[in-house]
Amino acid sequence: MQEVYEFLKACGTYYLATVEGDQPRVRPFGTIDIFEDKLYIQTGKVIGDHIGIMYYTIGQRKGLGIGGSGDAWFVVGKNYDQNILYICQGDQNDWLMSTGALITDVNWIPSIKPQEAIKCNTKFRYRQKDNPVTLTFIDENTVKLEFDQPVKSVTPGQAAVFYDGDVCLGGGTIEKVYKDGKEIEYL
Repeated sequence: MQEVYEFLKACGTYYLATVEGDQPRVRPFGTIDIFEDKLYIQTGKVIGDHIGIMYYTIGQRKGLGIGGSGDAWFVVGKNYDQNILYICQGDQNDWLMSTGALITDVNWIPSIKPQEAIKCNTKFRYRQKDNPVTLTFIDENTVKLEFDQPVKSVTPGQAAVFYDGDVCLGGGTIEKVYKDGKEIEYL
């Protein structure tokens, strides 16, 4: 057993898939004392355990395994080194909001890229309402977005798609997210 543990640790694998009844589960391989799989609220208080931070997305609400009274809980950050998942309560919590983003690998559909800042709408999640933004090209494949209003759960690594009404202008990958001009560190 120790050899398997050492091999998995050397490979960076700390979790094993198991089946409990008819439900697949991912569990820490080893003891909770080794892995410290903890859920922290934004104040730093431990409120529970998690199954591995790689299985959660910034802004995620479902599948956290915590409930009770009050508003829903949301993922707001991850600390990979310490295997900590940070969460907050309430869908309008300030920890979920951002005011800008840097988008890379942009595919611009119209033949001419704007030389000046333009107003358009952006979606960061499927079925999300349009978010009015100011879009400015920084270079051939990178744009800076400034949101007209704070937007919830804009997540690095996910897509941003730009629209002019019903016309898709293009899209790219969210590289960085900002709040009041400062990059948000998702730990």
